[in-house]
Amino acid sequence: MIRAATAEDVKSLYGGALDVPADLLVIEDNGVKAIGGVVWIDGQAVGTCKVLPGCSKKELLRAARAVCAAGPLIARRDRTIAGADRFLRWLGFVPVDGVTYERLG
Repeated sequence: MIRAATAEDVKSLYGGALDVPADLLVIEDNGVKAIGGVVWIDGQAVGTCKVLPGCSKKELLRAARAVCAAGPLIARRDRTIAGADRFLRWLGFVPVDGVTYERLG
């Protein structure tokens, strides 16, 4: 199930409130499996997603598609995650530099 994230979700998954405006969703399946959405930094929509252990590939794809539905986004690749570049490209993101990617819509 995908639902809007609550303040408690944000606190438990990020360790406290975010210091930027955010529109976040949570994926639940016998507990929270992922949180993601859009955070607004200097007026720019930046995609974010945090996946918890036990999150299936299917759940990850659902979360990523829900985030991408927000429109044009910027994402930052985590170099410690194998396949992150391929995954971002598959979602329609284009590399801007070695870490930053953009998706126009």
